[in-house]
Amino acid sequence: MISSDQTSAVLVDAAGTEYPLNLLGGDVTVDAGRWPRVSGNLRVTATPAISAVLDPREDVRIRLAGTVTSGAGTSTRTHDLGVRSRTRAQRSGETVLEVASDEALLSDYRPPADDLAPQALQGSLRSIINYVLGCAIPGAALEATRRGDQDTPPIRPGALDVLAQHVLGRAVAGPFGDD
Repeated sequence: MISSDQTSAVLVDAAGTEYPLNLLGGDVTVDAGRWPRVSGNLRVTATPAISAVLDPREDVRIRLAGTVTSGAGTSTRTHDLGVRSRTRAQRSGETVLEVASDEALLSDYRPPADDLAPQALQGSLRSIINYVLGCAIPGAALEATRRGDQDTPPIRPGALDVLAQHVLGRAVAGPFGDD
């Protein structure tokens, strides 16, 4: 359970403008063995200014800072969380924000699965980034560089000669096996 005297929350819009939130309560779970790692619900009083910016379809973040005191001492943690959804009670003006760490927001685009496709792309960082972008936003990709730079290491002079010599040496040594 969140303790209001030990927790603070700030709404940060896409332009970087910060809006302090009046926390009424809520719960946040932090667990390294769970998916998502950080998630929860925050009950806040939404002023008209905050309600105008609070659109989960936009890049709205919640910076949540909390201090926990236990027998081991005092620990302060800050989490940068995305807003997954919001529910507003019209009469009370109370808004419940469902927040989560980025891996949960990414799974909203594409649920986690055993996807082996990135392994085939591991020779090129650009290919991996294009794959992830394509999963999150179908058809999205990085722009090409102006000079047409290659993102893989250049082939060393003579490298193909060494490969050709190896293949030729294996061929004259005997027939190729199935292994």
